[in-house]
Amino acid sequence: MRTIAGSAVGAILATLPALADDPHADLPGLIDEALGYLETGLPV
Repeated sequence: MRTIAGSAVGAILATLPALADDPHADLPGLIDEALGYLETGLPV
């Protein structure tokens, strides 16, 4: 369970640099995109 929670928190934290670059960025959209990568099995 900690692995799942850690990966979700990590994905959300990964959106912060994009938000720092553009303060008007769509934060919910960025978070949704980041969590979508986890949902699909993290394709790279």
